[in-house]
Amino acid sequence: MSKKTLIYVSNNIISSGSLIEKLDSADINNELTLENLQSGQISKRYQDKAMTNYLKDIVNFKPKVKFSRQTIIKPLEPGVITPIYPNFEFFSEEDKELLLLRASLNRTEPLSSKTLIQTINSMINPGETQLDEEQVFGLMNKKYSYSKDYTKSFINGNIFEPTYTEPNDSEKPDGQKFIQKLDQNSYQKTHTFFSRIVNIISEIIDINLLFIIPSVASEDVQTSKSLIVSDIIENRTTMGLVLSIPGFHEISLYKKAQIPLSTIFYDNILQLDYKNNTISGYIGYEITKKIIIEIGLNSSNHLFVNHITEKDEIAFEPLDRRQALKIVELKGPDGKNHTYLLGIYGNLYEDDDNHNDLVGRLESWDISKESKAKVFWCNNYHHKLSS
Repeated sequence: MSKKTLIYVSNNIISSGSLIEKLDSADINNELTLENLQSGQISKRYQDKAMTNYLKDIVNFKPKVKFSRQTIIKPLEPGVITPIYPNFEFFSEEDKELLLLRASLNRTEPLSSKTLIQTINSMINPGETQLDEEQVFGLMNKKYSYSKDYTKSFINGNIFEPTYTEPNDSEKPDGQKFIQKLDQNSYQKTHTFFSRIVNIISEIIDINLLFIIPSVASEDVQTSKSLIVSDIIENRTTMGLVLSIPGFHEISLYKKAQIPLSTIFYDNILQLDYKNNTISGYIGYEITKKIIIEIGLNSSNHLFVNHITEKDEIAFEPLDRRQALKIVELKGPDGKNHTYLLGIYGNLYEDDDNHNDLVGRLESWDISKESKAKVFWCNNYHHKLSS
């Protein structure tokens, strides 16, 4: 949650007389007044407590809930709900009154985390396809030659045969000794595994799937990207998980618990609609679309497009300049096949080494039916090739 979103939520959810009534009488003092709530002049402690009481009314779960703002790199204590911030601000939608929360509601004790499959199945709506462990094992073995023990280790929340940085006697500026953590090889192995299993799981349950693996790996390493996304299809719902791994960070998890550094905690991502006071284990269309735009994905079967008619203008999309676009082959206005660059919203650009001029818009593309597409051409390009 960005700071802007937090202020918005605080002023529109927390700042109400009804929430003051939900707080303990011991909390009502000179600071906790309706005037201070409405003006945003309220301490973080009271904001968190008011959000906790608000969530208790709309979240259906057994363990006690506690709202707490925490950095995304730190594994959550049991039964905590927290915003996803600050590195994933595009998940917050102030105007749509939607935002994503991370929740550790699948565990009641520090080490009582569900497996990857159990966590996903717990979020799937009744009557929909559930994940079968043996099916996942078989597909990972068939496609990537992973042994059952290898796949099972990650699914159960343990990095397979982890390796660590070697402790040394060097001192940090604050006087603390070097803290052991997982090395780059363990991170790359973990990232590769989840980059492969994400599509297998997505295809089985017919849901878009994303994983967030907060990391401290260097930015110049390709596998240091924290966001892993399956092939996205526009008309499917989306499910997300945060994969917290203590050994990737020089931090302590719990003061009283000794947790192996190679442990993987699977935390659910929940979508909060704070206009309608509802919470869901699925990420809706609006935020799914925003994720696709942010990371520059083109879906394989559908495109996010604004419907147009022959009289509409086709505008250049600035986001298309931020990424490498797919190349598609289409029949141009002259009846001949040409290659074009395909933009996020379906814009078509000339595939050349010069300016990649905008030439048209692809509105629908169904690769399951002989790759048929509906194309609108820019007038100047149509005249250029037709003349």
